[in-house]
Amino acid sequence: MSGLLAFLRRAQASIGSFAVVAGAVGVAALIVAGIIYLILPELRDITQIVLALGLVCLLIFIFGAFDLVKSAAASRRTRYGTNSIVMSVVFVAIVLVINVFVSQNHYRLDVTASRQYSLARQTVKVLQDLKEPIKVTGFFVPEDPQKEPARNLLSQYTYRSGKLSYDFVDPEAKPAIAREYDVRSSGAIVFESGSQRQQVTSIDEQAFTNAILRVTGKEQKKVYVVSGHGERDLISSDETGLSYAGQGLRGDNYSVESLNLATGDGKVPSDAAVIVLAAPQNPLLDQEVKAINDYLDQGGNALVLVEPNPSYEIGDILDRWGAVIGNGSIVDQAVYAYPDPASPAIRKEQYYLSQITRDLDATFFPTATSISPKGQQTEGVAVSPLASTSSTSWLTSNPKETQYREGDPKGPLNIGVTIEGPARLDKSGGPSAGDTNGKAAGDKKTRLVVIGDSDFATNKYFYSLSNSDLFLNSVNWLSGEEDLISIRPKPPEFRRLVITQRGWNWILYSSIALLPLAVGLVGGITWWRRR
Repeated sequence: MSGLLAFLRRAQASIGSFAVVAGAVGVAALIVAGIIYLILPELRDITQIVLALGLVCLLIFIFGAFDLVKSAAASRRTRYGTNSIVMSVVFVAIVLVINVFVSQNHYRLDVTASRQYSLARQTVKVLQDLKEPIKVTGFFVPEDPQKEPARNLLSQYTYRSGKLSYDFVDPEAKPAIAREYDVRSSGAIVFESGSQRQQVTSIDEQAFTNAILRVTGKEQKKVYVVSGHGERDLISSDETGLSYAGQGLRGDNYSVESLNLATGDGKVPSDAAVIVLAAPQNPLLDQEVKAINDYLDQGGNALVLVEPNPSYEIGDILDRWGAVIGNGSIVDQAVYAYPDPASPAIRKEQYYLSQITRDLDATFFPTATSISPKGQQTEGVAVSPLASTSSTSWLTSNPKETQYREGDPKGPLNIGVTIEGPARLDKSGGPSAGDTNGKAAGDKKTRLVVIGDSDFATNKYFYSLSNSDLFLNSVNWLSGEEDLISIRPKPPEFRRLVITQRGWNWILYSSIALLPLAVGLVGGITWWRRR
């Protein structure tokens, strides 16, 4: 044993002359190993060798300068320094662990009020339901300014679904590929699934999601908007038109056309999934009323938007299905689109449980009327309210009159209803003779959505709050496309403030009086303490 100790002491003495050099080399080797690991991943195989060399050099230093290390470790300064180093190492280790965890489990958070940088729930639902892979090819020249926005949007799609992949091709550098996809200029994006292809040129979410629906074989249903009576114009881009609504329907993969029942064979086409009756200003002809009734009796679906005091034919059509239009306009002093109490608003808690309204935020209806179930309902027909105004609302014959008058019908008032019943009703409103248990052959159903306003769907208000989603969700429910009922992306917009009268009073009085009183109170307390 004594011989071994003597040998170790001689070895220590011989190493002591260059122990400090070995220690410096060891520290340098550890630093170099860290740099190679973090910055030069292609040389990481060398990292283990450099790390091993550094550790060996440090062991040589500790052995050769053991007495120096021992005396240094026993000093108070060393203990404090060691504690500082250990805490620093622990802190760095925690930061590294957090960074590794975040890099492997990243999560996107959109804090904008309108969710401008997030995919809509409808798109997320479509991506989650994908059964087959989809390949997306973007054709952009390098200097095309639309290339990066397209890449950013497609990256959100791939983040939500592993079945979608994308690539970019320069159509000028690879013209053969461009010809194969029938691409003639930069800016085209082709969605492909199996043998189906769909080309889009708009860099927006609705265009992309619509292309996905088409290449995956989603049936394109037809929506007809009745025209010829001063209804809201489907193609008009004016404030009172429905062009935004038409774009929204096409974004949900519908084909949209106008329908004039006074021409042609005077019938609703057999391929109609839904007809939209958007507040006709002039009376409908008898043959047109008959065409609409026949369509509904055979299991058709209709979205009916009415304004206060409509023509009697609209009331007759709805009466057969158990709905009654209110006599007058709604005024709501509690919840409205400021500054007009005759524009009642609906908050989340005012919706009834329905597939149409389950995800909606606030909506509002300029110059609306009420829609109510009839007192005596037809057997088998379900008339369900969609939303109701506040208890301080009422119906008035003069919407400019904002004060309640004795005799006006008081709220809450239903501002919309859904109707569902068996098809093939006879003219009296009951089940036809061939029906059993009030149901038609094949259990075919008729569906209607009736809303006491049409302004909310016009271009002026379509993208305000959840107005667009109410309109499009109604069409999706009517056509049986419940899987498309969701919240859609909206363009940047002017955001209208919808508050109660109590909330407005609080904002007014608190800004005028509360802040000055608070400053005065703090000043008074400070003066009293220094007095």
